[in-house]
Amino acid sequence: MKIAAALQNQSIVATKQSQEGTIGDLFWCSIGNQLIERKELVKKFNNAAVDHCWLPNEIRISDAFRRATREIQRKKVPTSDPKVFLNFLTREVFSDEHVIQRNVVIEKVDLSGKRLDYNSTATVIELDKKDVSIKIIAQDGEDQARNLAEEAKERFFQYSKFYAAQNLRFMVAKVLSSLAPTQVRPNGVVYFVPATYHEDLNKLTTLINLLENSEAFSVPLFDTKDNRGMVNRKLHEEMLSVLKGCDYIILEDNVTPSKIKEAIAEAKRVADTFKTYQNVVSLDIEVLNGSLNKLREKSLTLLKKLG
Repeated sequence: MKIAAALQNQSIVATKQSQEGTIGDLFWCSIGNQLIERKELVKKFNNAAVDHCWLPNEIRISDAFRRATREIQRKKVPTSDPKVFLNFLTREVFSDEHVIQRNVVIEKVDLSGKRLDYNSTATVIELDKKDVSIKIIAQDGEDQARNLAEEAKERFFQYSKFYAAQNLRFMVAKVLSSLAPTQVRPNGVVYFVPATYHEDLNKLTTLINLLENSEAFSVPLFDTKDNRGMVNRKLHEEMLSVLKGCDYIILEDNVTPSKIKEAIAEAKRVADTFKTYQNVVSLDIEVLNGSLNKLREKSLTLLKKLG
């Protein structure tokens, strides 16, 4: 299948058949909604021969509990009075090695009276970490808060046992980021991966295709003038994008250390990608080296800003 039509306005020659004379692969995928237990995911990793180091972290029940209770929050719930609405919030009250307690707090907003009222113990949701059980204590008459707590309980038992599509997408992104990818079609999320990582990319493609409601495609890219030009152009665009991000962080006054570290890591990633591509693609050294030198300068500036 030719995919030039899929990558509009780009003269890209690709083939389904892996053969000599390719510079890498075009890759795209989608991860559909699903739930999967860790043991089942491990089986799929084994079938695809993907290293277990890429498995998501073991599910922590405390994380599952906090996620489930966070997701039941509701804003601007109407009442019989059009000028009064309710916000249902969850707040952590207590946590130790045995128990986590989170309360459903009802915030009553009275627009006409311009005041707020709070019921901080409308419903108490308590997680027992030892036996992985949930206890719900609701005040009389607070049926909405109780129903939300019951919903959180259902979500918790799901999240504590299964990985969701969001976890899998993050997992795939981490694996892909290790393969020196360059995005070649932003709206379609199509990536170029150099031939150096052909085998690892095939394993990732196999893994994704083993997942429910998911698919992945990896198509070898011929070594042609147009294809080399496309890779050079997209790599340069990525460098310029990272440089712009670095400039923004450098000029920001109250930037957090984590943002600075992220910017430095992104600059390093693009620099490493450049080095990898030198071995498989004829790069426009003069243009790209200029951007690479600027990336190094920005990284040093960011390190100084980090202190």
